Amino acid sequence: MKNMKQDTLEYKQMWVGCFDLLGFRKHVEKYPLGYVLTNYFDALSEIRLQRANLDVNHKWFSDTFLFYTNDDSASAFWNIETACRFFYRSMFLRRVPLRGCLTVGEFYINEEMNIFIGPAMIDAYDLAVKQKWVGYVMAPNAIKRIETYDQTGRSLWEHLKMRSYAKCEVPYKEKKDMWACTMNIFEPTSDAKENDLRNLWNALIEMETIALNNYSGEGKIRDEIKQKYKNTKEFMLTVFPELKNLVKDINRQLPYR
Repeated sequence: MKNMKQDTLEYKQMWVGCFDLLGFRKHVEKYPLGYVLTNYFDALSEIRLQRANLDVNHKWFSDTFLFYTNDDSASAFWNIETACRFFYRSMFLRRVPLRGCLTVGEFYINEEMNIFIGPAMIDAYDLAVKQKWVGYVMAPNAIKRIETYDQTGRSLWEHLKMRSYAKCEVPYKEKKDMWACTMNIFEPTSDAKENDLRNLWNALIEMETIALNNYSGEGKIRDEIKQKYKNTKEFMLTVFPELKNLVKDINRQLPYR
């Protein structure tokens, strides 16, 4: 192992996205490794196909998916925001439930020695795993950093949050007002939006069914699972009035047209 001089080590300001795989233990116990691994690589491939020029790094440690940039610039934010949003949406549609957070702050990386450490990673991980739903949020300090960017950067965020994010009470032990990702990729007038909402809703119902089946006979855990998915359903029905008009039973999938 190479020696590292303490006086030369320092954190860098970076954007960091962290995702936690909900119910990972049962995934390991009940499913072959290829199930999650294939979905992960398929999702990353989709990101590369849709945004070929994204300058974002990514790692996978057990039940944690990590994304990070080389600095905390406005361009770095747009790259990682796009990558994380598409990754979360893609995994959601593949029936892989995640909890995630995008933040910015001090982070140290030594890929050769496989070292990843810093307040930004702790912040992102903590805000991800404590969510009591399937969801992906922007950390409060991320919003503060965006507000320091020039007018161009801020106006892009204004457009983005109108289409793909919603301010809401995120279900933690104590609810927090944060910007949560809606996974919407369509403008309000798009004809494709209704079919997309059906896809998202049906994926959510199937994820809940899989999770409950994984814990058959474990009453307390099943109640916690039901509450997490209820929180997710309520969020989707709130941010998508069109979906609320379609759903007659919150525990059933929607028919396709």
